[in-house]
Amino acid sequence: MIENFPKLKEGEVALLRAETLTGHILDEQLELAVNDSQKTYTVINSSDEALSVAKNLIAGRSDIECVIYGKDKEVFYFLNSQNIGAK
Repeated sequence: MIENFPKLKEGEVALLRAETLTGHILDEQLELAVNDSQKTYTVINSSDEALSVAKNLIAGRSDIECVIYGKDKEVFYFLNSQNIGAK
């Protein structure tokens, strides 16, 4: 079980990290999320800022992917080492 999806204010987005090969969810320290006390969603003020954070996390790594969600859990971006910057 992982942390519940956060309540987002207008303009905010949620960033989620996962292992590329397995799809396992990672917490903010890039550790495997195994309980709901681990912080798996990072609330960020804008999608532009979230894109920058995700690109920095992924840069030079092929083992991490990121998903950026909007207020209604819609996927704004899915990023990995193969498509950094693609929507």
